[in-house]
Amino acid sequence: MKKNYIKTARQPEVIRTIQKDLQYTTEIHQDVVEVAQFLVKNNRNFIKFNELIKILTNICYHGFSALNRLQTLGEEYTGVLQIDNKTDNLPHKLLQVISIVLEFGGEAILINVLKEYEKKVNESDELLPEARRTLLQLIAFIKSSIPYIKALSRSFFYLKNSGQLQIAKKLTGIHYVLVRFWLNDHHNISGYKFLGIVTVLQVVFSLLLKLKERRGDSKLRLEESTRENAKGNARYSRVSSNEDNKKCTLCLESRNDLSLTTCGHIFCWYCICDWLKYKSDCPICREHLTPSSVIYLQNYY
Repeated sequence: MKKNYIKTARQPEVIRTIQKDLQYTTEIHQDVVEVAQFLVKNNRNFIKFNELIKILTNICYHGFSALNRLQTLGEEYTGVLQIDNKTDNLPHKLLQVISIVLEFGGEAILINVLKEYEKKVNESDELLPEARRTLLQLIAFIKSSIPYIKALSRSFFYLKNSGQLQIAKKLTGIHYVLVRFWLNDHHNISGYKFLGIVTVLQVVFSLLLKLKERRGDSKLRLEESTRENAKGNARYSRVSSNEDNKKCTLCLESRNDLSLTTCGHIFCWYCICDWLKYKSDCPICREHLTPSSVIYLQNYY
């Protein structure tokens, strides 16, 4: 039974808290990046570690506050506090640490686990073709579901406030409450409810479009498979060569969100954008580049 003097922080306080903490962690991350860039000589390797640095920065910032029983700067700014749903007291330190790790590193951990499992499935000689195809489809489904799950979680927060915007806090049973609870009386949250409805509709339409695209892709794959089987091993070798050419030279993986430089080289969009934060030239030919000169390619395969 929740104590009547405890009032759950509503959407405005929770969102402002997260935005304020994001402002501080972004500044800390930029400082750490400058130091790491000075120490790491190979900028190509540095791009791979940039995301890890961001995750560790967030974990250290929030973990320091949790372990010392302090509010974060964002929580102090908006006058909110984290408590345990079950006890209505401060969460256990271990529970807060788990929540922080899940919040900032959970998605990256899940994606890496799925990539490793996908690699093992592809390399396994014991699996039947149908079982391999089913497992790969399941992995692809889980990967593609992540953005929709996050969007639905946000929409639930907008529609029915629980003091929990982050999925990690829902899983660990931690939510925000107001310290200065009298500020909760005059906030109009009808706009957030409307935003929740719009978010749900967006997810529904996105899923419908995705299903339509998948049906079209399935037909194309079937036609391509038929043509490739008819052409034999020579065709297979050419396709393998083309797949190698489709790898990004920065992350050494298959290119995603293709982007083109003015000198004619193709990279992943996020890879070349991260590169240009620290270098102003093409990673391959060293021609001078600016972020505004990079072209995002659409409908290019």
